[in-house]
Amino acid sequence: MSPDIFWVVTATAVAQSFFGVGVLLFGTPLLLLGHDFIQVFGVLLPVSLAINLLQVVRPHAVMDFALYGRILGYTLPPIALFLFLITRVRIDIGLVVEATFFGRIAPEPYRRIFAGFLAASGLALLR
Repeated sequence: MSPDIFWVVTATAVAQSFFGVGVLLFGTPLLLLGHDFIQVFGVLLPVSLAINLLQVVRPHAVMDFALYGRILGYTLPPIALFLFLITRVRIDIGLVVEATFFGRIAPEPYRRIFAGFLAASGLALLR
């Protein structure tokens, strides 16, 4: 494993264990800067799943299984569909994911720079 993957996974795993998000939200755009989309998700999905499963291990009396079922029902079909499309159609989605991510969290001056870059390259910033 390359050092950049190790440090990104370590930092985002710590964030996820405290805040509930991190590995996929922050790790994906950071690793897409230098790695293939499928390779990134091959590393990040198992780590995120393991952290989430460790957080869910608690007394079952306090868990709302109906809520978890609805969440899975809404999230798993689109995830499966788009992972299928990306692996079969070979869409390079890295630039779109990075631009959307950095365009959302960046301060306003940087957002304009991203929007200008995307407009010049023929892409539109997702809003």
